[in-house]
Amino acid sequence: MRELQYTSAVRNDSVSLNELQELKTQILNLLDHPPDVTVMVNKLTFAPCMYLLSVYWLETLRVCNSPEPSLQPIIEYLSDTALQKDKSGMWQCVASVGDKVFQKFLDVMSDKVKDESRERELEGHAQFLLVNFNHIHKQIRRVADKWLAGLVDRFPHLLWNCRVLWSMLDILQVLSFSLELDANQETPLLKVPGTDFTLQLQDTLEGRESIVKDFADRCHGIVQEAMKWAPQSTRSHLQEYLNQVPNSTLWHHCGLALATGALLGAAGLNRMSAPLARAALDKRPPCVTHDSAALLAVVSQRSRYAVNRR
Repeated sequence: MRELQYTSAVRNDSVSLNELQELKTQILNLLDHPPDVTVMVNKLTFAPCMYLLSVYWLETLRVCNSPEPSLQPIIEYLSDTALQKDKSGMWQCVASVGDKVFQKFLDVMSDKVKDESRERELEGHAQFLLVNFNHIHKQIRRVADKWLAGLVDRFPHLLWNCRVLWSMLDILQVLSFSLELDANQETPLLKVPGTDFTLQLQDTLEGRESIVKDFADRCHGIVQEAMKWAPQSTRSHLQEYLNQVPNSTLWHHCGLALATGALLGAAGLNRMSAPLARAALDKRPPCVTHDSAALLAVVSQRSRYAVNRR
């Protein structure tokens, strides 16, 4: 931001007050006049105004014209340390630009042909946002959370998509593993299995614990919502996930633990108990009335089938 102030091409004294006000009005019209950002934009000088307009049009054109639009460039803007430390509120302004670019992105993805190629793209975008939900910077985590909610709102089936669910549980396991690493050593980048993404860790144990807790809560909420709207598909994907986990990590795999807990929690009544009245059910323990045994039987059958296929 400092360089902008002293670049001759965008010197603040190169425009009149009226021209500067027109630029600000143009920016606010493009952003739909968000109250908090409006106050900040009205205080900007010429150079930051040009920067905002440049980011808006560049990223809008990129999203609207790329055969495979990506959210990564706008996240990179928001991850810029200088932008985050700027005292004039430029980060919030760029975040508002990012929200508008994201809406364009959703429209572009919605207009694509509903084929396997689009599905793979959507899965990749969901995985990208799940990774950035655990970004080292809190502002990026909030943006990723908001955009993930927006993506799922536009494409609800991603909630119970197999690759998305599995990646989510894999990320949870990677984050859990980070708690075993010495926070006093150099912070490594951890790869997310089955993807090209990596996770950068917080440099303190307390920070890592906070990230794991927040993401575990988010995972639980996603699985619950998926169970609500597509119980059969979600159960099937979670059951299959149990068979994909390497045997060497079975005893301390928190993604597996969350999946198992979700499956057991969603177990309905067994055939003997289903016809009974609530008063009768209350007199019997859950192990007698619930269908948990059927879940284990299905997982066992799938496991044997997977072994035979190998």
